[in-house]
Formats: sequence, structure tokens, C-alpha cells
Amino acid sequence: MDNSQHEPKKNAASIPVWVVIIVIIALAVGIIAGTVGMSIFAKQQMLFTTSSIISFVFTVALGAAAVILAIITIVLSRHAEDALVRRSDEGIKLQQDVFVRTNEVLSTIKASTGVTEKRIEDIISGRVGDISHQIAEIATESKRGGPRSFAEIEEQIRESIMQTLKAEERVTDRQSEYERLQKSRRVREKQYQEQHKQLMNCLCNRDDLKVEKSAHGNYDTSGENLFDGLFHGSDFRLGVSTFREGSDASTICAFLSRASVEISRGTVNLVLGVLFTSDEEGQIPEVEQYLENLKDDMRNRMLVLAIKPNNSEPQIARVEFSNHRIQRTGEAPGASPSADS
Repeated sequence: MDNSQHEPKKNAASIPVWVVIIVIIALAVGIIAGTVGMSIFAKQQMLFTTSSIISFVFTVALGAAAVILAIITIVLSRHAEDALVRRSDEGIKLQQDVFVRTNEVLSTIKASTGVTEKRIEDIISGRVGDISHQIAEIATESKRGGPRSFAEIEEQIRESIMQTLKAEERVTDRQSEYERLQKSRRVREKQYQEQHKQLMNCLCNRDDLKVEKSAHGNYDTSGENLFDGLFHGSDFRLGVSTFREGSDASTICAFLSRASVEISRGTVNLVLGVLFTSDEEGQIPEVEQYLENLKDDMRNRMLVLAIKPNNSEPQIARVEFSNHRIQRTGEAPGASPSADS
């Protein structure tokens, strides 16, 4: 272990103030003593006039200023030297870090290049092995079956190679189809999330609703987690769930079955289901039939809407809520809710 890293660095550039004061006083005393001594040895009488005193004071002041400037120069030079040493150390450290990281990147590239070359070799060797095996089989069969013309053997080999290449093309096509489906699925999921957010915002903006939850639920659970959103009004509590375009009617009916249980338990009073669809009609006959078979009280508390993209606001504006009924504006009191575009 290197103990030099733990030793405190001495600041060679710092000089105490009292040292400067002592130097200035010593300079002044030395000048005065030198002047007095020269007069004594010369056996001359010292006469202090006003001009001589002023000259003497200015001389002492200039000498002190020169000493102070010299000390400041020394201090600044030492500071500059320390700064240059620190910058040099930092530059060396940065160069070492760059060198180490460059070596790491080059090692990673080398490793990945080796893996890629190995895969290419495996692919080529596999294809060559298959083709050579097929040629050997064809040649063996031709010997066993008697003499055959060169053109017949060449044609058979060509057909065998073409079949092998077509099989590989089918694998590539399946991979491309899988990637296309994955991309399409991501696009549909993004559209659904945008439509879901738009619908929840429409419900949140209604004056007669206060939001409790606006997220995503789970159709396989129970209680409040069954619903994507929960809202409450003056005398009711509303549970809302949305469905992706293309959802089966059986999935929606299963949700309504669980929602009816939650209505009976008092978890919510009303249930709104929304299916996002791009169809012109947007009819869901199976869901309509399921709602028709419910009792009047339960049927009046559930509504399913099929809403086209960017059409959530006018559809939600048509819905009216009360303690025991959810319906669209203009429906007769005994009419059953149905899917509508």
C-alpha cells in the first residue's frame, strides 16, 4: 500500500502575514541604522530637514513595496507551478482512462467479430454439408440404378439444391412475417394506450364525476382491481374498463359477469365497458344478447359502447349516470343498452 496518498500535502505557496511584517520592519530598521552609521563614521552632523525626511520616508516606502511585490511574485509563481502540476496529473490520468476504455472497446469488438465469423462459418459449412450430402446420395443412386446421362444427374442435383434454397427462403420469410407481426402488435398497443388515455381524460373532465383511479385493471381478478378506472358521483360509484380492438365478445361477456358480482357486492353501482373499434357499425350482437338476458335492475346498471378512434368525447358526453341507471341521452327508460358506433 502506498502511504503517500494519505499524507497531507503542504502548501508551499502560503507565507504567514507576520513574516511579511517582520521583513518590512527589518528593512526599515536596516535603512535607518545604515544611514545613522554612515553619519557617525563620517563624523558629520545629521541634519533632518523636511525634504530629507520626506525623501527618507518615500525611500523606505518604495523599498517595502519592492519587497512586497517580490514576495507576491514568489507566491504567484508557486501557485502557478502547483496548478501546472495538478493539470499535468489530471491529463495523465485522463489519458490512462481513455487508453483503458479503448482497449475494452477493441476487445469487445474483437470478441463480437470472432463470434460473427464463427456463425458465418457454421452457416456456410452447414449449407455446404447439406448440398454435398445430397450430391453424394444422388450419385450413389445413379450408380445403383444403372448408367445415367450427365444431363439427368445435373438436373437432379439442380432440383435438389433449389429445394434446399427454397426451404431456407421459407425460414427467412417466416422470420420476416414474425417481425412484421411484432411491429404491427406494437403499433396496435400504442394506439390502444392513446385511446384509453383519451377516454379516461373525457371521464375526468365531466363535472358530475370525480376520479378515484385511472390506470389498467385485470379481467381475471375481482374487487376494484377488475376495473381500469373508478369514478364517483353524487350518489353512485362507476367502474370503467376498456377493450382493445378485436377483443372477443366472450371476453367482454366474461367481464360483465364479474362486474355484475361486484355490483351485487356494492363495490360499484354502475359499470361502463368501452370497446375501441374502427368498424362502421360497431355492433356486438353477443354482448347485446347477454345484457338482454339480465334482470332489469342489473341490465340498467351496465352499458357497453363501441367507440371509434378520436370519437370518445361526443360518445361519453351522451352518457347519463344516476344511482341505479346508466344510459345514453335519448334512450327510453326501459330500453336496454347496446353497442353503438
